[in-house]
Amino acid sequence: MLDDEWAAEIANRTVHGVMHAGWVPDGTGGYRGQMAVLVKPNGRLGAAYMAAIKPSGT
Repeated sequence: MLDDEWAAEIANRTVHGVMHAGWVPDGTGGYRGQMAVLVKPNGRLGAAYMAAIKPSGT
């Protein structure tokens, strides 16, 4: 954790995930919040879980 960014991690039988949130310059002298989530399936159960929650059309 820093003054302008933060990360959290979770791992279980199905997935390993990291969420990153931070303040980034917006080009006008201010800042805006930005968040990224990275997820990796764990094993066959994780792959099946990720396939089951995959949004349609992608």
